[in-house]
Amino acid sequence: MYHSTMITTQAHTMISSNESVNSLKQDLKKSAKVFAKRGWLLMETALKKQRWYLVKNKMLKVPDNSLPKVTPQELELFRDLEPDERDLLLYALGIFKGSLT
Repeated sequence: MYHSTMITTQAHTMISSNESVNSLKQDLKKSAKVFAKRGWLLMETALKKQRWYLVKNKMLKVPDNSLPKVTPQELELFRDLEPDERDLLLYALGIFKGSLT
């Protein structure tokens, strides 16, 4: 059984104190180590709570194959999208088992 690391992706994150910044940095470092070792992270969008995997490559096995897999290269295509557009795209990827090119 895999231990999931959940990251909530948000378009806008407000950080109110140095403690919050340090906590965020620690979480990002931990997530980067897990991603480097395991090859995937379970992600969740902030708006519609759409779950998906950030994967090194599409061939990696993940605990739930019904969730969409997105590579870092594909994630670059999300950069200019609004949060609701990203959620919709991730939802469609999950239904159609597609990939972004």
